[in-house]
Amino acid sequence: GPGPLSTEVFATTLEDVPEAAPEGVTCVALTSTRVQVTWSPPPPALTHGRITTYTLTYTPMDDHTGLPAGESRVVTGQNTIVGDLERYTNYSVSVAASTRAGLGVASHPVNCATEEDVPQAPAGIKAVVSGAESVVVAWSPPQRSH
Repeated sequence: GPGPLSTEVFATTLEDVPEAAPEGVTCVALTSTRVQVTWSPPPPALTHGRITTYTLTYTPMDDHTGLPAGESRVVTGQNTIVGDLERYTNYSVSVAASTRAGLGVASHPVNCATEEDVPQAPAGIKAVVSGAESVVVAWSPPQRSH
């Protein structure tokens, strides 16, 4: 016949990194230098622990001389406002969730653009006197039109 039952044992396994990326990543321009990024957590069955932070990575996609390489920031909520961006510039934005075990899979990048703004001042302005009552003025276009 059947023997006696053993004593019940309860155990919790260690956390692992999330197996899925955050979902529904959206990006909306607020101004010419700020965007708001919003997302939802990965599906609960694929988080493998408690989500502690999210890492947002944003990279300018426009080929303008002098733009910085991609940057990241760590946030605790499911949205953030990113500022100090270049005016009228396209950015690639992705989000990854973290548990205490580490950083998980990043979302597919979404494209986001800051709003258009007034142009920079003209460059290389030169004036040459061409007569007693006339001056010839020449200039180069701004480096960035915004």
